[in-house]
Amino acid sequence: MQTVILCEQCNHSFTPEPTQLPFPFWCRSPPEASKAEAAQLIALEEIELQRYDIELERLRNTVRNLELGRTALFRQIQQHRNSSISIGRVPTEILEIIFADLADVEYFLSIADNDGCQTIAAPLFVATQVCTLWRNIVTSHPEWWTSIDVDIFSLKRDINPLLDIFFHNSKSHPLTIRIVDSGRPEDMDDFDESDTYYKHPTPYGLSAFINLLQQAPRIEHLEINTYEYVFSCLKTHKLIPDSPITFNILRSFTYHGALEPDFEDDEWFCNGLLEAPLLSDVTIINSPPPNLFQLDRLTSLTILQVDGDGLPEMLSALVTCTTLHSLIFDKDDIEPFVLPIATILPSVRFLSVGESGSSHAMIFDYLTLPSLETLETTVAENWPHESLRDMIRRSVSSLKTLTVIDDSSIRKLDSSSLLELFGLCPELTVLKLDRLRGELAVGYILPVLEGQCPSLTEIRVAKSQMDEAEKIVRSTVRIVGV
Repeated sequence: MQTVILCEQCNHSFTPEPTQLPFPFWCRSPPEASKAEAAQLIALEEIELQRYDIELERLRNTVRNLELGRTALFRQIQQHRNSSISIGRVPTEILEIIFADLADVEYFLSIADNDGCQTIAAPLFVATQVCTLWRNIVTSHPEWWTSIDVDIFSLKRDINPLLDIFFHNSKSHPLTIRIVDSGRPEDMDDFDESDTYYKHPTPYGLSAFINLLQQAPRIEHLEINTYEYVFSCLKTHKLIPDSPITFNILRSFTYHGALEPDFEDDEWFCNGLLEAPLLSDVTIINSPPPNLFQLDRLTSLTILQVDGDGLPEMLSALVTCTTLHSLIFDKDDIEPFVLPIATILPSVRFLSVGESGSSHAMIFDYLTLPSLETLETTVAENWPHESLRDMIRRSVSSLKTLTVIDDSSIRKLDSSSLLELFGLCPELTVLKLDRLRGELAVGYILPVLEGQCPSLTEIRVAKSQMDEAEKIVRSTVRIVGV
């Protein structure tokens, strides 16, 4: 074998020393003398092999040291280049102000689907790729890495490495997480069973979904807008965590699907919600089962789609809840349901009832709210002003703020009905008339307030109707355009 030149300057070389003796082969068992000869030959070859190993290790160490030195020099060159440009001479304090303005977004990381193409918005993450100085500034603010919005629909690549960067840079700060499925069809009958829906999200989407939920101990605000069968998909793909999920600091939860604590696929997630010690603000699509949340801990409850079957049971469970201050019913008509005796919710101070038309009456007839201070109601066809009037009278509350949205039906009331309604609100201080239509809207409502609401100090109307309102009301009432 030829000599290997290791250094051309000093002529350092490595000369192989192979054994010259041929290795004997036998057709049958070798004699004892031949065995000894073979063992001696193997020993010589092993010594030569050790020479190779020693020389290779020396060369590896040399290469390793050279690579470390090169990396350090490369970083030093980068720093010198960065310091030589104008932006590098901007004081750190100024850069922090600029980056703080970049941080004025709802989510520091937003991954959305745009006609099948993923768009990633993460301006502060991009800033860390510019230079070492920028990276040091941005990563020194863990609060700039704490909110993430991910659309799991049609993800075509693994985004978990990017998510892990945000989890790492946010350190131990609380997280705000939003998970959506933009490909979710409007008509959910297209996915009648989980065995149909599981083909919808991609494996990358499900992997990102469970990776986000595994941050549960750090999540403070969580919103999920996916079809409820997504949890069945996790089970199908064997992605459900082995250990129980714990929401140690979760304070607000929004879910746009139906959760069933008694359904095996949902159980692990629902158990985590039930045990969340700080959960107080809940937004859910329909009346939640009593065993889904600790209802006695809620301070705000929003029901996006009122469920006539579950509403009476749910509100009855809230009777003993002394912490609930805000109760919101969003739009969508509900089927008539049999109401039990009107329920008293003693601590509710804010009530909002959305665009549900005649179903308002069932809600107003059902509730007694002695602490009610703020009421927001959307006026629709057949607006049940009598039920609203009866609720206010029954509650004997000190209503201070009233918001009336859309006057399409309120103008159908006669003046005596308006007088009776506003006469029950002597402590009303703020009246907001939102989305009023027609030039007579303000002129129809405001004259009724004279003498009925002596504490009224502010009326909020559309800017286009401010002039008309100022002509009607007394000078002590401030008109605010919205």
